[in-house]
Amino acid sequence: MIKQNSLYFFLQAVKGDWRNAIFIECGTCPYGYSLCGGYLLAMDSEGRPLLVSADEFRKQTNEDIQKEECRSIWKRSDFETLYSLWLIWQTDSVRECSVLQLIQKQT
Repeated sequence: MIKQNSLYFFLQAVKGDWRNAIFIECGTCPYGYSLCGGYLLAMDSEGRPLLVSADEFRKQTNEDIQKEECRSIWKRSDFETLYSLWLIWQTDSVRECSVLQLIQKQT
């Protein structure tokens, strides 16, 4: 379940339309998790990533998320490369999925 504050800030960042987000697709998980439905990425006013699970967003909003309708599609590894220096300070373990760690920390 997406926390209400997280959903609010995410929707604010995408101007109320998930299509303004970047879709993060995971593919084969190097961390051993089952295949997920991907994530939606937006940035706050300071450029920090705001992430929500596409599956959870679907459940809470009844929106039919189509990754092709998003602004862009990135692989999880592209996200981790782009934000690599920032992730060092924001995540607890390099042995765990950075996206899941960030989602758990969002309020």
